[in-house]
Amino acid sequence: MPNHERTWAGRSRVASRGGYSMCGTIARLQPLAGGERELRELLGTWERDRGSQVPGNRGGFVFTPDENPYERPTIFLISVFEDQATYRTNADDPAQHAWYLQPRALLAAHPDWYDAYLPIGAENYLLSLKPA
Repeated sequence: MPNHERTWAGRSRVASRGGYSMCGTIARLQPLAGGERELRELLGTWERDRGSQVPGNRGGFVFTPDENPYERPTIFLISVFEDQATYRTNADDPAQHAWYLQPRALLAAHPDWYDAYLPIGAENYLLSLKPA
């Protein structure tokens, strides 16, 4: 799949790195004009509809920057997985790709994806920010 068209079902290029425990992705999303609210609401349904069924899912965050230096409205998505194996399993799951097509229809362009690792211990802080 071309790099500019990587989807949640095709992002599995992470490799093992020492000093890191969890991995996931950071995505920069550009919603269609006027569609920010609908996109945020849809992204919020992932935890409810799919996240609880995905082994290794440790949560996700959706951010809207206070000041947007980009041409289009921008939303950042961060998803966190227990480890590389669970991240890859979800990334390669056809059901994840099917779900991805819903928010993709609300975007003006393909997302910018940044696979990332979380330093050991940082996940406890991040996860403490989410209500139980």
